[in-house]
This record gives sequence, structure tokens and C-alpha cells, in this order.
Amino acid sequence: MTKINEYISYPNIADLLQLPVLNSCTLLAGEKYLDNHISGINLSDTPEYQLWLQPYEILVTSCFSIHQDKQALSSFIPTLARKEISAVFIKPHQYLRQIPDYMIAQAQQFHIPLIELPPNIRFSAITKAVSDEIMRRHTLTLNNVISVNRVLTEIIINGAGLPEIARMISNLTGSSVLISDIMNGRQVCQISSFDEKTFLGMTWQEQTEALMAGSHIHNIQIDDTMFGYLYLYGNEHASYLDAEILKQILHTIPLEITREHSIHATLNNHLSQFILHLLSDQIIDEAWESTRAQQLGFSVKDAHIIALMKEDQRPGYDDNICEFHRSLLFNNIKSHFLHAGIKIHVVNTDTGHIIVLTLPPKQNVANLYKQIEAFARTFPSNYAALEIKIGLSRPHEGISGMIQGRREADIAFQASCHSKQDLFIFDHLGILRFIYSDNPEYEVSNFIQENLKGLTDISQPRNIELLRTLECYLDNQGNLKRISEELYTHYNTITYRLKTIQKLLDKDLHKSSDRFQLNLALRLFHSTVHPEAFPSSSP
Repeated sequence: MTKINEYISYPNIADLLQLPVLNSCTLLAGEKYLDNHISGINLSDTPEYQLWLQPYEILVTSCFSIHQDKQALSSFIPTLARKEISAVFIKPHQYLRQIPDYMIAQAQQFHIPLIELPPNIRFSAITKAVSDEIMRRHTLTLNNVISVNRVLTEIIINGAGLPEIARMISNLTGSSVLISDIMNGRQVCQISSFDEKTFLGMTWQEQTEALMAGSHIHNIQIDDTMFGYLYLYGNEHASYLDAEILKQILHTIPLEITREHSIHATLNNHLSQFILHLLSDQIIDEAWESTRAQQLGFSVKDAHIIALMKEDQRPGYDDNICEFHRSLLFNNIKSHFLHAGIKIHVVNTDTGHIIVLTLPPKQNVANLYKQIEAFARTFPSNYAALEIKIGLSRPHEGISGMIQGRREADIAFQASCHSKQDLFIFDHLGILRFIYSDNPEYEVSNFIQENLKGLTDISQPRNIELLRTLECYLDNQGNLKRISEELYTHYNTITYRLKTIQKLLDKDLHKSSDRFQLNLALRLFHSTVHPEAFPSSSP
């Protein structure tokens, strides 16, 4: 494995094997390559594990998803080698029973340390121990490479967050301060006492824009790693720090950003992988997947809305402005939904983002749609550097519901990408859901079933009678006299049938939108059955 200087601050495999949690492991192969450095830990038991691997990670797995697939097992170690994995830790006892000899030989061939885990070890204990060791070394490296002012360092070590750091910098400089953390998608603003009148009455959004426009911008960066931007408002009262102290500040802020990232990265990464697994892989045992979800603090039983989003940089905008708008966008998206009592998880993919919204019980979905549409209307003015496209599903419960939501979100997203509109909600697509679906026949069938429900069972004469009554109602614009005459049926009977139809289909025939949906569903249903299925209702 290629050694690179960037990973000198990370532990190697030999260091990990000295940790108490791993001292009962058995090294089966790769004893000459224990100096491989690691950048992180990846827990994966999904069939598509290779999609989520990053170079220089260690992989901890039970091989659950591939233990019955000989081809997948035989290609497992070569795949890890292509992904430049530093080592693999396998807990074989529950599924593999025993690590195959050919896997051990492959690990030796590809210079990958292969470690067998004992049956009583917990993956969470490994994750914590490895993450703590990486974090410990990060802190040591940053303290060694950067001559951080003692006071600043103590503030970080004592657990101060970004708001406290911004307040301290504002006190030192006499300037208003904005810190943009692009690694964690946060912005923190501290207005100095000198600038209170300047920013009085402004919203947080207006404050940040005005502060950016009048600030000196400093990159928060160590070597090639960008952590964010520090904005120091440039009014005459501001007493700017000398270059050395400013350097110390810019080298200290990454400590807090790295710590915050480390706290959430592992859990978020595992949850993101699990959600991608649910939405991409074939689910065999929903009960088992539900248990895994609960262990990650995620309930699949709740109602979820799935959104697909992509944001691209518009031509003519500076990279710094674009990154700030992107960070601001995600910060505001999270704040918007959290303030509404809606949990949100963002999964980053190669092509964009999957956003999972977990709705509280009795959520008014119609009002939620209006709030989201109002928020989307702010995109052009608040995030002008970005071209944003979003597709939103309907709420669905359970694992199958989440999969259905992903499909609906994709259709709405395709509609957005082919129009000038930033947001499309699946529930509002109408016939566009057929146009932008990759499987129109399936979508038509779903649409018919959603609107006509059990009436599609035309083996029941009663259903044919109700369908014919509904069709006649729509054709005659609700004129009960004409309907009665055309069907040769008493007025009261027609009224009773219409009430029955509305109850069965959960529709209001007095609403134009419901009538349109039913009319379209009926026309499509007619086209999918034989003409003899609808005999004439006349005597």
C-alpha cells in the first residue's frame, strides 16, 4: 500500500492491535504490513459495501450479506485491495463460521492485514476505541504542528463550541465575526457591541449577507484541508490582530470543527449507509432491518418523506460565495425542519443528496407542503450562487414505504431537472408522474389503484355498478337528473351510490382536483381492461 504523508498523524494497524479492545484478536495474514496507516473505520454488512469504502479505512464486518455467495466471497479481498483498504477485521462466528483459507491467502497476496475478531466483541466498542485513538492523534498533531495560543487551546479542550470561539475572537478584535464551518455545515455569527446599531432590525440571513459584504475573509485551512472561512467585519473601530495571532486563531478553529465532525461523523455515516441499503438493496427480512434501524436511533415505522436534491454552482460566482451559500442552504434546511418538529437526515451521494424527513404523528401534510414551497421560493434570492433542484415524495410508513418514497422523489426530481422550477412535489405532479417515470406502466397501475382502490376488482358486479355511476357523474358534470335518466336508476339510489363512492375512495366529488384525479384514473382503467368488462348499464 502506498504511504502518504497526509496520514502520518493517523495510527497504523500495529497501534490498533495494542488497544485493549483488540488485544484478543488473531492476525491471520499481512503481518508484514501492520504499518499501514488508517484514516477511519467503516462498518459494512451490505451487499454493495464497495460503494461506501474510502482509501486507508479499516473495514469491520461479519460478512452477513455475502456469506452465502461464493463468488462475492472470492472477490471480497481483491475488491478491498482495489479500494486501498488498510486492513479488514472479520467476525466470522455467526455467519462464516470460519474464514476460508483462500481469503487468508488473498489477503497475504494483496498485502492486507486480515484480523479475526472473537465472538464476544462488540462493533460499537471497536468503533469507539478506534475513533478515540484517531481523535487523540489528531489533537496531538495539530498541537505539534500549530503553535496555538494557550488560552485558545484551553477554550477548545474545555469543550467550547463555535459560538464561544466567535465571541472570543470578537472580543479580541473588537469586530463582528462570522465563522463558516463547511465541514459540518454550520455558520456562527457574533455581532460586536460597536456594530449593534448597524445590524439592528436585520434577520439572521440579512446579518450574514451584510457581514460578508463588509468583511475581510480568511481561509480556515491546514495544508490542503479546507475547514471553512473566518469573516472579520472591517469597520474602522476593529483592531485587527497581528499576523501571528491571526495565524494561531485560524489554526485553532479546526480543532473544534474536527471534534464536532468526529462526534457525528461515525454515527451519521453508519445511518447513511443503512438508509442507502434500505433504498437500494433487496430487503429480505424487514423485522431484522427494523431492529438494525432502532440500534441506529432510526424508526422505519414512522412516516417519512424522501427528497432528492442537487445543487450546482452557477456561472459567474466566486467559489467562496458558492461554498458559503451551500453551507448556509443546508444549515437553513436543517433548522427549518427541526423548528417544525421534523427530524432530518441528509445522505450525501455521488450525484447529490437524499434527504429523509421523519414526520411527527398527526402531521398536517398539506400545510407542510405549503411551508416547503414557500421555503423553495427563497432559493433564487438567498442562494443565488446555486442552481437547486429538489424532488419530494409523499409521506409513507415502513421500509416498503421508504422505497416507494424514493421512487416518487426520483420522478419529482426528474420533473424539476427538466423545468425551470426548483421544487416539484410528487403529490402535485398530475400527469407529469407518468411522463418522468422510468416505468410508466407501473406508474399508471399505481395511479389507478391509489384513486379507484378496491373498485378495480371488476369481478364484483357491485364495483362495476359504482364505477359506471362515477363515470356517468363525471360525464354529466354532476347533474343528478341526467345521471338518473342515463342509468335508468332512481334519484335517491344515485345519491346513495355517490356517497358510497366518496367514502370508499376517500374523495370529495365537490372538489375539482378530486374529480380530475378520478376522471383520469377511470380513463386509464378503461384502457387497461377488455371492453366487455364494462357492459352497458341500460336495460
